[in-house]
Amino acid sequence: MNKKIILTILSSKVLILLIIFLSYHFLPFNKLAFQFNRHYLRHQKVSLATAYSTWDAQHYLFVATKGYVLGSDSNAFFPLYPFLIAIVNYLLNNPVIAGLIVSNVISFLGLYVFYLFCLKVQKSEEIAEKSLVYLLVFPTSFFFCLIYSEALFFTLVICFFYFAYQKKYALASICAFLLPLTRGIGVTVAIPGFLIYLFLSHKKPIGKNLSKLLHSYLVFDRSLIFFVAPLAGFLAYFILMQHVTGNFMEGINYESRFFDSKSLSNIFHPWVTLGAFFDPHLALHNFTHSAIDRLLFLIFICLLPWVYKKVDRVLFCYYFLVELVPLMGSFMSYTRYFLMGFPFFMALAVCFMQPKRKIWETPYIFAAYALQIFFLVMYALNYWVA
Repeated sequence: MNKKIILTILSSKVLILLIIFLSYHFLPFNKLAFQFNRHYLRHQKVSLATAYSTWDAQHYLFVATKGYVLGSDSNAFFPLYPFLIAIVNYLLNNPVIAGLIVSNVISFLGLYVFYLFCLKVQKSEEIAEKSLVYLLVFPTSFFFCLIYSEALFFTLVICFFYFAYQKKYALASICAFLLPLTRGIGVTVAIPGFLIYLFLSHKKPIGKNLSKLLHSYLVFDRSLIFFVAPLAGFLAYFILMQHVTGNFMEGINYESRFFDSKSLSNIFHPWVTLGAFFDPHLALHNFTHSAIDRLLFLIFICLLPWVYKKVDRVLFCYYFLVELVPLMGSFMSYTRYFLMGFPFFMALAVCFMQPKRKIWETPYIFAAYALQIFFLVMYALNYWVA
């Protein structure tokens, strides 16, 4: 293993956890927002543990300790991540520490695999290292260390691509199966991504008889399992919800209500997203009316041609699909969701390798990391970040 990469990842994690500790002890905690949000223990008092588990973390901890309860807002959150917390909590009997351990161990694995994947794709250790650094300094990357599903979702996605590019179909399909159990968007991103990979990762030319070519793939190509695995994972999620709540749609219904009417059905109603974008009640940054979230989405749209030139077609298609979360009808938390578009950081590394653009590398790193520290302090004090 590369000791430099290990040290880079670990040091970033230690610094994040330390900043939360210092923020709680030296700056005022937002108790009003704490009471507004549902904390997983009704009589929980504000403490250092609270600073490490604000906002969505409280719901993951509720599911991990209490399970799914009919009529609970926490049913909006998918089961795999809180299940892992519950396993570790069984040994430690401290859900907050258990959640932090799960997130940091899993994200360490995911970040290291990301470095290995970049090394494999870009054939350059320098580009791979820079890609990792740009990901780590991104303003919302601290969520990898917190009690959020970012760590698990990112690790499953990057492991899927890492295994798929090596044609290790069984391992890639396990990741594909687990993605919809981590986040619902896993199935909507995975299936088109796997279809794209099926065609673009092969070197066979597309001839005149496209139907015969498609048939040959469907019959003989083992990567067909990419179609089945995410669907099976989503089916497993419905079966679980039916078993524990008596309603297989319990989680999906609460997800729509909890996350600002976000719904897969809105993909077929683009005017909902258009209306959300031109929200007349915009603020600089808050839950659902954030100008920052919308600005970042505009940046994503503008960067599409640039990313297309810097990464291969499979990764570009994944990047395009995963960043279209607002098509579900809400821009809520887009600054956090953008983190999953890892091809962007690979493209950025390729860009800054060019001599005439290298001058912008240091300013970008300092600006991004300064913003990350600001967001992290806000999160620790229970102010909304993403």
